[in-house]
Amino acid sequence: MSFELNRVQIEIQKLLVEWDPLGDRKHLIEDLNNYEIEAIDLSMAFGLVNKEWRAIEMVHSVIAGGFNLPLTIEDCSEYGHKIWTIYLSSTGDSV
Repeated sequence: MSFELNRVQIEIQKLLVEWDPLGDRKHLIEDLNNYEIEAIDLSMAFGLVNKEWRAIEMVHSVIAGGFNLPLTIEDCSEYGHKIWTIYLSSTGDSV
């Protein structure tokens, strides 16, 4: 299944593909589609938070929880920050 992504979701998806938290396990996920659904989930979830640390928790929840990966919050912080920055730029806010 494929969705029409908006500009922010496309940028988030690019970062998720670059990060590739699944690594060699991505072939096990039948409908991964380059982290498309996760990009949508994160862009929607970020609308509910107003702090970077909460955004990083959201990244951890969506990625580690969604794929049952043994990632810590710290493992998600670099890309969580990058994704949060992209989201904020779409709202006209800054980090």
